[in-house]
Amino acid sequence: MPRKGDREELDQEEFTTMVSRLAGGMLVVFLGLCSNALFRFLNRMILARGLSESDYGAFTLGMVILEFATLLGVAGLGVGAARFISHYRGRGRGGMIKGTVRASLGISSTNALLLALLLLALSGVLADLFHDAALAGVIRVLAFALPFSVAVDLLTGVFRGFDLVRVKAVFEDFMLYGSCTLGVLVATGARLGLKWTAAFYAAAYALTGAALAFYAYRKLPALLGGAKPEPAGRKLLAFSFPLALESLLNMLVFWTDSLMLGAMKGTDLVGIYNAAVPFANLLPIFLLSVIYIFLPVVTRALAEGKREEVRKLYRSATKWAFTLTIPLFLVFFLFPERVVVFFAGSRYEQAGGVLVILTLGLFTHVFAGPNGMTLVALGRPGLVLADGAATALTNVVLNYLLIPHLGMRGAALASACSIALGNLLRSLQIYMIAGIHPFSSLYLKPALIAALGGVVTYPLAAWLVGAGNWLVVPLYPLYLALVLALLLLSGCLEEEDVVLVRILFARLRIPAGERVAGFLRRFLASR
Repeated sequence: MPRKGDREELDQEEFTTMVSRLAGGMLVVFLGLCSNALFRFLNRMILARGLSESDYGAFTLGMVILEFATLLGVAGLGVGAARFISHYRGRGRGGMIKGTVRASLGISSTNALLLALLLLALSGVLADLFHDAALAGVIRVLAFALPFSVAVDLLTGVFRGFDLVRVKAVFEDFMLYGSCTLGVLVATGARLGLKWTAAFYAAAYALTGAALAFYAYRKLPALLGGAKPEPAGRKLLAFSFPLALESLLNMLVFWTDSLMLGAMKGTDLVGIYNAAVPFANLLPIFLLSVIYIFLPVVTRALAEGKREEVRKLYRSATKWAFTLTIPLFLVFFLFPERVVVFFAGSRYEQAGGVLVILTLGLFTHVFAGPNGMTLVALGRPGLVLADGAATALTNVVLNYLLIPHLGMRGAALASACSIALGNLLRSLQIYMIAGIHPFSSLYLKPALIAALGGVVTYPLAAWLVGAGNWLVVPLYPLYLALVLALLLLSGCLEEEDVVLVRILFARLRIPAGERVAGFLRRFLASR
């Protein structure tokens, strides 16, 4: 029987291994998310400038329909397969892993083909529904992209289960959205018209889907090994279906505020409101980088019975995502009008108040940590769906009550409150099920100190930004330096934080990692 010291050393080694997997994946996912955001932004700008307003509207509707059909086609199997694969890796059940991959590929392929045929058949009906004849042609073209879109989503989920998150970064975030941007640039630059622009867009999906399918054909046999496949389709569908419904509810929540604001107050306010949304959506980028790799790492650890290591990992990952987000929060919260005017133009200055409210709502998500994916890792998709339903219902009701009186700010407040409610529910659930939460004095203390630091330095920051709106950009690194310095001086570092920093340095091939770790250990809370 191992002695207590040996057991603690073994636990620390296991935790270090988990952190290593998380840190490496987090960097790759972060770079992928950055390229994804950049290409999506360029894509919108190119389309807005290269197409007429009516054609741009038709193309945007076509993209939304393609996204919606992709959600239906994947049917939650991307996340479900990732969870099943990582779970059975932890249990050493190769047959169930192979069965999961086969079932997910078979089900999603069938769904995609049926939905593509349905889109072709209903293209005219959908065009009539939106009173835009040009939309029918866009839908017919994008219907051919649907099987490839589903394949990309599903296969990246399969590789996610094997911790190979670079597949998403390379094929989806970079190749897919990069080729989409290049395609619409060529089509609009050559003035080929709406249908050809849609054709180039669909071709980008076909190219990426084919490339990823070939990669999977070469890579998956080695990952799956020679185990005999076990039937997994029924269990996988039962697990994934609630996740699919929750994804649809998330889509509803994303669009509800704009749709209800437009219906109650007019489309002019929708345009101003949506000038703030992209900035608010940037706030959880560091947490999203953690979430994607967090699911397979934690699922496998739970399957191996390493619940205490999972608690430590959740606490450490949330703490660092939160720390890196605080400076961005301070910029958006303290200087919202400056941010919106610099990036979107002075006509959208009214969106500053919207940005403040949305920032507060999304900050609760970062503060709570990766609670949704933890519920998935714990095997509770029903709770994920219930939380999504509560969030969506709250959002609709609050929008209905607040928009008539508060306009844009009412819509923002409805979204912020529903987001906060969803995070409260998920955080309570993972605590009650597994005792997992990030909260401690070493987590809350830096938050309070950083907030105080932001208030104290506000006059200096306001003076700096007063010289030009562009100076909101260097505010982030300045606030980051302030937050990190306060974190050190407040004595809130833990050994887990030092381990994470050392591994990040190693992953980036920066040789000073050990020296930095030694320096940080001088500020550990235990000292």
